[in-house]
Amino acid sequence: MLSNLTNATSKFFFIAALFPFVSFGTNTMDSQPHYIILAFFSFIFFTFNGLVFRKAIDLIIFLMIFLLTLLIFDNNFDFYFFRAIASYSGFILTLVVSIIYFERFGIPLKTIVIANLIYILAALVQINFGGFSTNFLINSNSLFEPSTAGGAWSLTPEHTFFGIVLFFFSWILLIIYDYKPPIKIAFLVLINILSIFLLAKSSMVILYLIITMFAYLLRYWNKRVILKKLLITLLLIVFSIYFFTEIIPLSRFTSLIYAGGSISEVGLFTKIFNVVGSDASINDRLLNVVFPYYGFVRNFGFPGGLNSYSNMSYILIEHFNGYFWSGIGSNKILSFTGAFIYELGALTIFIFFYFYQFLKDSKNPNRFFEIALLFVILHSAIAVAFSLIPIFIAIMYYKKTHPKFHL
Repeated sequence: MLSNLTNATSKFFFIAALFPFVSFGTNTMDSQPHYIILAFFSFIFFTFNGLVFRKAIDLIIFLMIFLLTLLIFDNNFDFYFFRAIASYSGFILTLVVSIIYFERFGIPLKTIVIANLIYILAALVQINFGGFSTNFLINSNSLFEPSTAGGAWSLTPEHTFFGIVLFFFSWILLIIYDYKPPIKIAFLVLINILSIFLLAKSSMVILYLIITMFAYLLRYWNKRVILKKLLITLLLIVFSIYFFTEIIPLSRFTSLIYAGGSISEVGLFTKIFNVVGSDASINDRLLNVVFPYYGFVRNFGFPGGLNSYSNMSYILIEHFNGYFWSGIGSNKILSFTGAFIYELGALTIFIFFYFYQFLKDSKNPNRFFEIALLFVILHSAIAVAFSLIPIFIAIMYYKKTHPKFHL
């Protein structure tokens, strides 16, 4: 009886974790607590069944330290406090339960593929029938009737999140097959990439793809193939820019390229510097990358907690002579790594080092570059509560501990 309940609960958890933004109209939050609740009960049931792996204890201890740190360095127990508690708990519990789930059932490829296709289907429905067509499933960030002209958002709050979901689904599929997927999976990854351009139209996720191209170049850096790899990478980047400027002239990515081209100053870095200083969205996103580190230094490595980031941001505005100006006044850090670095302080150094040791694999030549690329990507506007991140890490760990695993 308990075994059947454990299996059912864990399977519902995994499905819910693949759709972390779906609310079915029950609330107006971006991220949903459904998968966190199911992760908690799944962990309890797995524990009673004696299925908890050895390093799960380390991760649960980390979670207790996270929560204790936030409790000590915070005195305002408001909604944001409890949401942060849920986010950190969701990250660790999703990671632990996912690993146990894979140990028991293997990696559920069909479930992942179907979920991937559902996201694309939902985006197509929005484009053909209007933004409100999926409002019974998710809460859009738009106050008025959402337009898909700037990009579809599928089963996420906005089009950038949709692009992020597609990016990580693609990466998950490639890691499962050690970057040698069969034709059908390779085709799905290609559809995901095209959907990032044509459906999500997210400039930030396009930047992810460009960074990934350079990571690929570094991975295969050697004298015999470097020229060929460099040429392919540059051609792909040039094609991406051409595609947007010519095929989708009204896209956000195109507007940024034109904004940089209209600046009279000479030099690529000068143009980028000026675009970042003038564009509100980019300024906000880069601010949330830079400020947590500077806040960490100003706090002398002590945890900043959950309610001091707003005041710290005003201090740092003066430090940067007003160059950063967008999104000031919020205690919400729009960066996965930034949240850890600022809110938990020097403890983050040990956390990151532990996860590096947790994931490193001397038998996998791609692993160092995977970890490095993930670390860079997680500096962007990805929430700690985004469940695909711990699922992704769980798959990396499972592949490390099951090197002979094949679907």
